[in-house]
Amino acid sequence: MKIRFVFFALFFSIFCCLFWFFSEPSFSEKRQKHAEFLKKSPFKTSLKWTKSERKARGLPPNKYFERQWELTMHPETGQPTPEKTLALLRKRPRNVRFKVPGGTAQDPWIERGPNNIGGRTRTLLFDPNDSNHQRVFAGGVSGGLWVNENITDPLSTWTAIQDVPSNMAVTCITVDPNNSETFYLGTGELYTAGAVTGNGIYKSTNGGMRWTNVFGGNSEDAATLQYSAYYIVPGQYFIQDIIAWNHQGVTKVFAAVGASNWSHGGSIATFLGNVSDYGVYMTDDGGANWTKPTVPLQNGHLQQPNDFEIASDNTLWLATTSNYYGDPGGSLLKTVNGTTFETVRTLPNLKRTELEVSATDPSKIYVLASTDEGLPILYKTDDAFASFPTEMALPEDADPNISSADFARGQSFYNLMIEVDPSDDDMLYVGGIDLFRSSDGAASWTQISKWNSGIPGNFSVVHADQHAMVFRPENPNQAIFGNDGGVYFASDLSLAATSDVFQAVNSNYNVTQFYTASIAPSAASELFMGGTQDNGTPFFLNPNPTGTDQAVDISGGDGGACFFDQEGEDYFIVSYVYNADYSLYDFTDSAWRTITQDLENTDGDFINQADLDSHLDILYTNGSNGDTYRIYRYSDLTNIPVDGAATKTVLDDPLLNSFPSAIKVCPYTTSSTKLFVGTETGQLFSVENADGPSPTWEEITGPEFLGSISDIELGAHQDALLVTFHNYGVDNVWTSSDGGTSWTSKEGNFPDIPVKCILKNPLQANEAILGTELGVWKTQNWGDASPTWSHSYNGMSDVKITDLQYREDDHTVLAATYGRGLFTGVFQADDLFNSDSVAKEAIRVYPNPVTKELRIGTQNPTEANLYDPQGILVLTSRKKQLDLEKLSSGTYLLQLKDLQTKKQTQHKIIKR
Repeated sequence: MKIRFVFFALFFSIFCCLFWFFSEPSFSEKRQKHAEFLKKSPFKTSLKWTKSERKARGLPPNKYFERQWELTMHPETGQPTPEKTLALLRKRPRNVRFKVPGGTAQDPWIERGPNNIGGRTRTLLFDPNDSNHQRVFAGGVSGGLWVNENITDPLSTWTAIQDVPSNMAVTCITVDPNNSETFYLGTGELYTAGAVTGNGIYKSTNGGMRWTNVFGGNSEDAATLQYSAYYIVPGQYFIQDIIAWNHQGVTKVFAAVGASNWSHGGSIATFLGNVSDYGVYMTDDGGANWTKPTVPLQNGHLQQPNDFEIASDNTLWLATTSNYYGDPGGSLLKTVNGTTFETVRTLPNLKRTELEVSATDPSKIYVLASTDEGLPILYKTDDAFASFPTEMALPEDADPNISSADFARGQSFYNLMIEVDPSDDDMLYVGGIDLFRSSDGAASWTQISKWNSGIPGNFSVVHADQHAMVFRPENPNQAIFGNDGGVYFASDLSLAATSDVFQAVNSNYNVTQFYTASIAPSAASELFMGGTQDNGTPFFLNPNPTGTDQAVDISGGDGGACFFDQEGEDYFIVSYVYNADYSLYDFTDSAWRTITQDLENTDGDFINQADLDSHLDILYTNGSNGDTYRIYRYSDLTNIPVDGAATKTVLDDPLLNSFPSAIKVCPYTTSSTKLFVGTETGQLFSVENADGPSPTWEEITGPEFLGSISDIELGAHQDALLVTFHNYGVDNVWTSSDGGTSWTSKEGNFPDIPVKCILKNPLQANEAILGTELGVWKTQNWGDASPTWSHSYNGMSDVKITDLQYREDDHTVLAATYGRGLFTGVFQADDLFNSDSVAKEAIRVYPNPVTKELRIGTQNPTEANLYDPQGILVLTSRKKQLDLEKLSSGTYLLQLKDLQTKKQTQHKIIKR
């Protein structure tokens, strides 16, 4: 009997173990696992460091991408999978003419700008096929590739090149020395540690107008590998440099391919690029095949290449940077055959290392590098490193806040530029925060730019953080510069130390990185703005419904959440990072008021979650810190004292036990605030009477919610909820029609990429749009159990969408992108061309042709929408008289909808 019992017990134990092993974990267990990954995030420590502490450790001051790493992680593996987004780029559609946010072919996305603010630029090229040396290509970090037809004209405009994806960094470009129509372009920025990845190398055979991917990036069948505690994502994501070399009449293209990781602490690390995927690559057949030349190992590891240069004797030089094993940079290598590199000299204690060779003397070479301590250092050799090079003097910045020993101000890993005049190898230029020039081979320096007009000196004001310089062909006294503020042209470098010779050339160079956006409720005022990376909050001054607009920064630094008062349009709000600064501008008094200001405050998120109750004039923000989870309430915003601040109240509850990642005020409750709070662990709460002394918290989390909530929106009524998630590896789209009692997934065929925001079309119940890691997506069968999703970014691009805002007045949607500025589109009702239409003669439209005012003769209330010849909506109205005086001459399409019968018609209008 005992034997039977023991045997049964053993069998039962084995059965339970097998059942446990093969059983799918519950969603509760998955959420718990996700919460543990968040607690052990490799960025928990670095996200708390100050800007100075981050600089000392070689980290960018911007913490946005580290937080995005946490929010987008796959909950079951603890790491993001951006390679899934990159793989979709290979399937992107071409030549689609219109975007349809609301379901009609007449409604593309319209680029709104800003058209006067540039963005971070890493590479520049004068077109070798332009004999006037005016056409220039520029690469934006997360903004794609652009072309300008006359860089010498400050009013000239830029045009985006459509074949290069806009959601990645363009970092380097080169031209085939044997065929000036063939360009090669590299993508992905290593210096920001995986923040802006690339997708390998692109090639153009028609002078930069059309491009195809010829190397690297992610392949669809590349599986993520796990090695010990690390995840390795195979592929080539960071092209540091690319150069086309003429070797005995054959073009050999070399690429410096880097690899990066997320491993700033904790036990989780992700490597982008396998141990064999980085290093030097070469093709001699136009990109059809790539090989890896022989490069000496360092400590048994591949050296990480950084910068190529070609000397006047055609020697190809290479400098290295530190790799993810911790091996240093500072190796100086060369090749004369293109198949084997030899190490000529290794300079000690260096990381990022930049080379610059004389155009006439092959033995004269400059080296500008970042040391292990994060300081810049400059060397010069006159014998091609046969002997140890001479350390040269560094420039001293006129800015009293920049150390005399560190003109890069702690960011030499990030903003470091060196170029030598092609006609005079003693004429040298370097850049850090600002730009400097030496006429005696780096023995002494003069400053030629300043980032702030308050800095002493008569030289030009040029945006901070220098990345690129290219001399104008046949005129080395002129040059173009790329920095965090876009592109600048210098008309006379010989006068730069004492005169204002730089001019920004950024018109329509729209590579601005927006975190947030807001649009005013009145279509008549047409006001909108958005918070950006390092360009504050651009406020749009000259609204143009059919094109890009100028803007002015009204906050400075990094712009966070921003809001227009939606009831009366009496004020707007802008913010800085965390809860450091929220400010209100009162339109009535034309004056600023301080909601809260404490620049040392790090409560909340770097780009903090917030929402405005315009009915009650209350601002709600995430005020959490560490393990203390709370919401801040700032009340009575229209009565802030001139020298005071808004009334602050802390809202917390035992139910709120993780970090808020989304906050939404219900627009349907007007006498009290109904607040929704979503968290990074996937919890969702409804807070009744959030404006009162005793708010009531209720958890309405969906039973299958998994991940970090990115957006909460309302549909047709206060119980119609829409919720999206940041993460890879989850169902990203959910809806409830009963206030959260039950939930339905609307994932359908949507790919495995993060979703940042959602809007329902209020005019079409069956349609919704998503803002995602890869542009806007739409569905026209929302009501189905499994909706069909498709791209909807025509007229825009495949850039990351960070925010979608809706204006009810004219059904306008404002889209914020991270790298391509702001766009607008319009939600539409049923397609005009349906069977339920009224005869044209039933509604009289006169006079036609028209010069000033068009009249509509009908008994019933009518909505009129007027489209220009390109199909762009230029006017919408419910009046019987339409003022067309300001419109250009031409043929327009007038769509009329009878609001009583719901029938529609159309008329061709001739404007003289």
